[in-house]
Amino acid sequence: MRTLLVAAFAAAALFAPAANAEQVQQSVTIRVADLDMSRADGVRLFDRRPWQAAREACALDGPLTLAAQSRRLACEQDVIAQGNAERDRRVAAARAAAPAVVATR
Repeated sequence: MRTLLVAAFAAAALFAPAANAEQVQQSVTIRVADLDMSRADGVRLFDRRPWQAAREACALDGPLTLAAQSRRLACEQDVIAQGNAERDRRVAAARAAAPAVVATR
C-alpha cells in the first residue's frame, strides 16, 4: 500500500511559552494508493488530504491561547507545504510515465 508520510513539527506543550516549548516530530500517514495522479480529479482528492493530516497532526492539546494558535498555524502550514511538494512530485512522475501522443486521426 502506497502512502505518503508527512512529518509535522508541533510543540510538545502548545500551551507553554514558546521559549520553553520543546519541538517534537510527529508523523502523519496520508494514503495515496487509491489516487490516479495523472487525472485532475485524483490531484483534487490528493489536495484535501494534507489539510486533513494537518488538522490531525497539529491539534491543540492545551488552552487556546494566541501563542498556541500561532504555533498550530505554523505546523499546519508546514504539513500542507510538504503535501503540496509531494503532490507536485507525483504529478510530474505520472506525466513522465504517461505515453506521449504524437498524432491522432
